[in-house]
Amino acid sequence: MEKQTILFWSRGQEQYQFLSNFYPSPMNLCGSLWPTVEHFYQAKRCVDPEEQEMIRNYRTAGEAKLYRPKNGFRDDWESVKDRYMARALYAKFDQNPDLAQMLLDTGDAILVHDTPWPGGDPYWGNGNKGRGGQNRQGQLLMQLREVLRKRFPNQKQEEEKVGTTIQCLRPDQFPERLSHIQWAKSRPCPKELYLEYCQPEACKLLDGPIVAIVGPREITEKGKEIIDHLVGQIASFPFKTMILSGLCPGADITAHRAALKYDLPTGGVLPYNKFYRERMLGEQILNAGGLMISEWSKNPGAHTRLGDLYNARNGIITALADVVIVIQAAKNSGSMNAAHQAHCQRKAIWVPLFPPTDYKEHPQMYEGVYELLRTRVAYGFNFDEVNMGSLQATIAPTK
Repeated sequence: MEKQTILFWSRGQEQYQFLSNFYPSPMNLCGSLWPTVEHFYQAKRCVDPEEQEMIRNYRTAGEAKLYRPKNGFRDDWESVKDRYMARALYAKFDQNPDLAQMLLDTGDAILVHDTPWPGGDPYWGNGNKGRGGQNRQGQLLMQLREVLRKRFPNQKQEEEKVGTTIQCLRPDQFPERLSHIQWAKSRPCPKELYLEYCQPEACKLLDGPIVAIVGPREITEKGKEIIDHLVGQIASFPFKTMILSGLCPGADITAHRAALKYDLPTGGVLPYNKFYRERMLGEQILNAGGLMISEWSKNPGAHTRLGDLYNARNGIITALADVVIVIQAAKNSGSMNAAHQAHCQRKAIWVPLFPPTDYKEHPQMYEGVYELLRTRVAYGFNFDEVNMGSLQATIAPTK
């Protein structure tokens, strides 16, 4: 029996657009977040790190592809380009499980990067007017499909075993705390919220005490210790408090894991649907009675800038919280963006005071914190009885 051939990128096969390098597929590579494979691939052709960063921040993959670097391309690009493409494709499907399943669903079909226009793409595609090309991208995708098949032999059954429910909330169904929020101009009230959970009781967590913990991906070891100690103190309160964060590497994941460690419910607010870079942790949160929150039911369009998605995500985290605790923050960082949105929403912002040695060793991680304290936007605290009693009183549920 002849194998099916799937032509992607062109000829109107919209259901296979996810195979394109232009398809929105946020991924963490080389310590940065990239909107698409194309952004990463085009940036890595450049010699200048500043130009790489500029490409990473382009709004669309098309802009990234058309950019011509002022300082030229890498001399060794032809010898390393396959490695960078394979690395980006692996990250795309490894960090976006919904896309991985879609790739697995292509079965044994032959995947062809279709380039039917004059000139075409003789290396990555099937060549001039769709003839004579090497189709290297299609080959890499088929190789990756085999890797995923061995790694997730029963992916559909595993997802069914988790048994999650996804519920859509319209504005009139939002938790009451969101009805009193003064949203920032740059971040209006979301039109919808999607909740994913295993246990229906998880939805009630949004009506109870919530502490949001935000911080950098490059959090210091002392920062991790502070989060663990903080969550342990919150766990000693005479009521259950949900720990809310963003399920990203660094401070977020440390907060979620601490909540699980101390038997507290925890929730992750996602910048787009089904992004479990830490997939196993996400499933642990859901199975432990927590939930995932997003304003997207599916990945947003290609014209949506990744930074905008994270800024919007930050606004939801802070809006849902009774107290926002900032664990370290560099200037112009995502943590500072969350703090500014919390201030606009008139939320209580707390900042733990670190040992002087950590300030000296990692000064850049505290530049934002200094600003919050200097302008009296945030309250600096330590873990004495008075401060912990004040935090407990601030988030205590009303009877």
